[in-house]
Amino acid sequence: MIRLTVESKNIGTALAGYERWQKKVRGAVRRSVKVEAHLLRKVIVEGLRDQAPGGKPIRPLKPMTIALRSLPRMNTATKRGGKIRRRRAGTKALIRGGDMMRSVTVQGGSGEGLSYTVGVHRGAKGRRGGKDMVDLARIHEYGTRRYTVTVTPRMHRFSRFLVAAGVLHAPWRVGASLRRRVPPRPFLRPGHDTWEKGVQQRFEHAVKLAAAKGTG
Repeated sequence: MIRLTVESKNIGTALAGYERWQKKVRGAVRRSVKVEAHLLRKVIVEGLRDQAPGGKPIRPLKPMTIALRSLPRMNTATKRGGKIRRRRAGTKALIRGGDMMRSVTVQGGSGEGLSYTVGVHRGAKGRRGGKDMVDLARIHEYGTRRYTVTVTPRMHRFSRFLVAAGVLHAPWRVGASLRRRVPPRPFLRPGHDTWEKGVQQRFEHAVKLAAAKGTG
């Protein structure tokens, strides 16, 4: 029988050092998770801003939507330095007024700080009209099925504007049925897929650096 005995006169010091090392690693894990959560948000927002979520060009707006945005009531107005500045709605998808980009947020981090959610969360509202942004995000992310709209007098007047703008050949008749569909313009999933590339390596590198500092 072989008996092995290990003695240490400095076990208390060693354990204290190990506990300090553990705290540093836990802190590095928490910081890395938080950094990655905010990096994911940045990637999603930049994809919207550049109109290329995940590096793929987003589906352009239809001529009818662009014509609608050209109406004066679709422009936004902000007051800065005592002056009112008007900004045209433009032709970029999903970012008119910036509500969609602002609604992409990071939530979580309580407790151990190891759990965050990134995206358009419930309760997010647009600045104008208080629109529920999570519903709008879902519609644009996945699109909709075809649905029927009955032409109202107001829609008829708008169709006359579209005729003048060269978008329609003839105005819509009041009471007529129009078939419509919102096409998908995903921006959350492509942003996530882009962020996910290399996340494991980034995370492990951050933790290894903390561990190395803890053993010095």
